[in-house]
Amino acid sequence: MKSASSKAIVRMSRVIAAGREIVFRAMLESDAIREWFGPEGWKTTHVEMDAQVGGYYRFGMQPAEGGEAIFVHGEFREIEPFDRLVYTFIWEAQPEDAAIHELKTDGMETIVTIELQEVAGETHLHLEHTGFLTDESARHHDEGWSSTLKCLTAYVRQVHVVDKGASR
Repeated sequence: MKSASSKAIVRMSRVIAAGREIVFRAMLESDAIREWFGPEGWKTTHVEMDAQVGGYYRFGMQPAEGGEAIFVHGEFREIEPFDRLVYTFIWEAQPEDAAIHELKTDGMETIVTIELQEVAGETHLHLEHTGFLTDESARHHDEGWSSTLKCLTAYVRQVHVVDKGASR
């Protein structure tokens, strides 16, 4: 496994209209992950996970219109319930025609840190993904994470309808 040190970092924040416990569980429950993980236009078809510190995960995604699945795996480094997740993120060898093949990230270990803060019943999610070899790779992952977090937000909204009018 290759490891990298780079100044190319992905950072982003989102506000999700649900409590952090709901958001946290969506990030660690297999059935939920199948519904939202991956960028728009992709479907998560394979989920293996042992959600504990030192445990692993492996997700397979494929374009919604079909094609070969691509896989990412890693190890959970920190799990602080409802507050923080830290895990390695490693793309497996990809088919030659895979959308990410040209990034040459196969086997490269990067680190994802997600922190959650609850403010007035909403979750402020902060994501940092570090360890990219190139700015181009970071840019592609930035696009992927941006779309993936849209999918997470939509999933949480769909499953946990927040009716702000009812609390008035």
